[in-house]
This record gives sequence, C-alpha cells and structure tokens, in this order.
Amino acid sequence: MKKNIFFILFILFSSFSLTFCQEDNSKKILEIEYSNAQVIDHSVYGVMYLSRDRWKNWLLRSSIVMMLFVTLLIILIAIPKDSEINIMLSYGISGAMFSISFWETLTGWMLTRLSQNLYGSLIILLSLLMYAAFYLSIMKIKKIDISFSDIKENFQKMSQMAKEDPRLIFLSGLPSDWEKEDFVR
Repeated sequence: MKKNIFFILFILFSSFSLTFCQEDNSKKILEIEYSNAQVIDHSVYGVMYLSRDRWKNWLLRSSIVMMLFVTLLIILIAIPKDSEINIMLSYGISGAMFSISFWETLTGWMLTRLSQNLYGSLIILLSLLMYAAFYLSIMKIKKIDISFSDIKENFQKMSQMAKEDPRLIFLSGLPSDWEKEDFVR
C-alpha cells in the first residue's frame, strides 16, 4: 500500500516538474566577461579561456572536504564500541576518513599547480594531520577490537569449562520428578 502511494506521488511530482521546467531558452543570451581570464592556445584542444581565480574554487572544495572529515571524526567518536557491528561501522568510517584525507592532499596539490603555493602547502600539511588522526583512530579501534575479541574468547572458554551436570537439567519441580527421593509419596 505504501509503495503504491509513493509511486503515485512520484508520478505526480515528475509530471509537475516537467510542466514547470519547459521554458523557451532561445531568448536568453549568455554573456561571458573575459577580463579575468587566461587565454591558452592549445595545439590539441584549441583556444581555452581559464579563470585566474580557479584557486578560490579549490580552496572552497578543500574547506568542504575538511568539514566532512571533522563530521566523520565526530561520528566516529560518538559511536559506542561495545558490539561487533559498531566496531565494523567504525572501521568503515575510518576508511572513509582515509579517502577524505587523500582528497585533501589532492586539493592541496591542485592549489600548488595553480601557483598558490602557500595555500597548497598549508592544505597538504593539514592533510598530513588528517592522516595522523586517521592512524590514531584506526589504532584505537584495533585495540578495542582486540580486547573485545579477547573477552569474547574468555567467555567461550569459561562456558566450555563449566559444562553443566546432566542431573541439573531444568525440572518442573513436581513430586514425580525424583522418584527415588520423593518424600511426599
């Protein structure tokens, strides 16, 4: 029933979006200002116009990647590591932290390629701190994982050592359960 409602809402939304998106684009004029552009006459690609302020976009991307890293770090700290599923989730989040650290390194490298060496080197140093935070978090998770598995193995050993006596199997407690020692009879 819910699937049908969602399907009907999807159809209605898509039909409304199609009617509103159909505009006459032939009357619009695109204006480009080349005052802050770098003209490159490439032998293969032809003439290219590149903005000289492209480095600002990469600086913005770097800050977004950094905020994503901090968010994952906060989530990783907030997850209780008291079950195997949470530990596996922590490993996954720490792997995502590594890939985000790599992205931060690439944004720093791109800034150095765009002749913004100061910003590029600062972001690369920041990415090295991110790698260090990743390493410390993965070592802490590994330590918790090892201690959790040790505790689990100890409980398994204790349960194997303390085998129950078959005479202590649950009984209903009626007088006929122990026929030899039945004092009510």
